[in-house]
Amino acid sequence: MANRTDQCTERELAHFREWTARLQPEKRAIVETTFGKISPALLAENGPECQPPDEANTRFYLPHQHSEHSGGFRLEELTPVCEKRFAACLREWAANGLNGTRMLRFKALLPTTTGWRLFEIAEDTVQVRPVQTSDAARLDWIGSAEISKIVVMKALHDHHAT
Repeated sequence: MANRTDQCTERELAHFREWTARLQPEKRAIVETTFGKISPALLAENGPECQPPDEANTRFYLPHQHSEHSGGFRLEELTPVCEKRFAACLREWAANGLNGTRMLRFKALLPTTTGWRLFEIAEDTVQVRPVQTSDAARLDWIGSAEISKIVVMKALHDHHAT
């Protein structure tokens, strides 16, 4: 069980998922919770009966049900991107994938011409919100297959503000 996953980075979650996929003997279930809320059903004497709890803050999956690949990087200096164009790029990634790879999760803390923004793809939805100024740009993602840092860097470059 991974508790308080809302406080984890995408890279930490990807590491947890990769680590649990290799556990031997294989576990009956893998559970991720958010905001410190654990379903009482998961703590029952016999444990979960391989049925997901009916709670929005719990991600429940059986081992090896997912095939996720993570990546990410940090940039000390980055020319600001155009917020509208980069958000449109992410909507394209959410809808159609990136080079044939489905983008499961994506987070980018980036400078834009209108200030620092947090760009996110989650459940095929793109969100953009203002954030405090940061000392560096950060990007993390999870895809259905390996996504090259070079491909993501090209997207950043293509959407620099002009």
